[in-house]
Amino acid sequence: MLIATEGTSLRGTMFNIANTILGAGILALPRVAEQAGAVMAVLLLLIVALLQDLSAWMLLVAIDSTKEVSFAVVAEVLYHRALGVLVDTMVLLNNFGVLTSYMVILGDLIPAFMSFANAPSLLTDRTPMILLCTGVLLIPLSSLRKMGLLQFASLGCLLAIKYSLASCFAWAVESFTFHMRQAARFSW
Repeated sequence: MLIATEGTSLRGTMFNIANTILGAGILALPRVAEQAGAVMAVLLLLIVALLQDLSAWMLLVAIDSTKEVSFAVVAEVLYHRALGVLVDTMVLLNNFGVLTSYMVILGDLIPAFMSFANAPSLLTDRTPMILLCTGVLLIPLSSLRKMGLLQFASLGCLLAIKYSLASCFAWAVESFTFHMRQAARFSW
């Protein structure tokens, strides 16, 4: 089981959790909406939001009653050591899954962007780009001695998500107004 070490600040924790939740979740939303339809997608979002709120409340009550800081230790105190090990295993598998999904996304998007930018052929190949991302991003970030230092990387990721959403929104508004002007020009 993990041993609790020196903690991080509340702000750092918030950035790290928000980055984990928003990063993976936002990437899946368009596909879900496409497959399920608009009404079902909104309904699913509401159901998941309610379940998440209930889960967060239950976790906070459990943490408050045990006065522990680790989910695995809370599970161990409330139930049994085996459940604490199971919680640690689930956290490990979740983190591995998130990392894998990010590497697949980087492997798909970066070479396509590099091709668009007319980069050299080495930078448009998937394998060198994954190795480059591993060497430049993953190894340095995973080598940090304190989790609190990840708050800066998480803040950068959240700002990138905000920029991407603002860009998409601006593009949608521009596209809508362009089509409205075209329709007004041709209508009598």
